[in-house]
Amino acid sequence: MYKPHATTNPYAAMPWYRHWAENAPDASAIVSAAGTITYGTLGQRIAQAEARLAEAGFAAGDRLLLEADPGSIDGLAAIVAGLNSGLQIVIPDQDWSKSQIPVHTAPLLDHCDPPGADIVAAELRYSPGIWLFTSGTTSRPKPRLRSLSLLHHDVARVA
Repeated sequence: MYKPHATTNPYAAMPWYRHWAENAPDASAIVSAAGTITYGTLGQRIAQAEARLAEAGFAAGDRLLLEADPGSIDGLAAIVAGLNSGLQIVIPDQDWSKSQIPVHTAPLLDHCDPPGADIVAAELRYSPGIWLFTSGTTSRPKPRLRSLSLLHHDVARVA
């Protein structure tokens, strides 16, 4: 079982990809109908996305609206890069039209407390994580933060 090595980045979202990019860069990281991407290439794509975020002025605690398909290589690179940079990634529901995205995500992106934020602990409001939307029984999208610590737990559980 892989155990992540120590890192100087307090936000190191998914340190496993760096381990594999350094030790087995030609090994397949992702295999899909669209093709195969190696750990080396994935590591490069994440580093490029981190550089673009820094260039754009994003800082720890900021929220980033993910425009790429979260299931694509660009989407995955943006998510990991954003988490590595200490950002909160806002992932819109793929069934929403472009006109619905601003309506549902504006409270998060304006740094207002979104509906339901009262149930999110204050210390999580600006910590790295992924905002997902759920409608439950109301059919009204409600944002929920999946914190970085929970994401680490999820990865460890399936690794």
